[in-house]
Amino acid sequence: MSRNMPVREQGYRVGNHLMRSWVGAIVLLSCAFLAASIEKIELLYVSVSLGLFAVGVVFCIWAFTRSLVRSRYEVITTSDLFLLSTVAPRSIRLWHWSAFTAYAVTGIVFAILRTSTNFAFGILASVFALGNVSMWAMTHCSFPERINKTPSKYESDDYE
Repeated sequence: MSRNMPVREQGYRVGNHLMRSWVGAIVLLSCAFLAASIEKIELLYVSVSLGLFAVGVVFCIWAFTRSLVRSRYEVITTSDLFLLSTVAPRSIRLWHWSAFTAYAVTGIVFAILRTSTNFAFGILASVFALGNVSMWAMTHCSFPERINKTPSKYESDDYE
């Protein structure tokens, strides 16, 4: 895909990050129902929630690092990176944010309905959806080119 064309003109495909986000939501919801019905499985729900949170943090850091590298030549805003505000079609934003909503609602509803504090960990799993949003943006989106690409006389690659 050309990085100079907007995503709408590239003939984008959904990509693994969107599917991965929904698979994680289904796994979280399944574990939540199992843990709610069988008390001994609550630790599985905690493990899945913390695992999704950890992978989501790694995805967020990875995408942010990639955005720092690309930001020397492209204008990448935080709202474009995490909210896909101007760089993705409405259908993609809807799919990503509905996956995030599924995580958040699962975590909050089960934390409210169950008296065990183990269910509060489910709220952290929504970071996995945010990580997938930012990774999708870095993989599939192009951003406007930076107008001034030449470094100033005060800017250097040497960090002395």
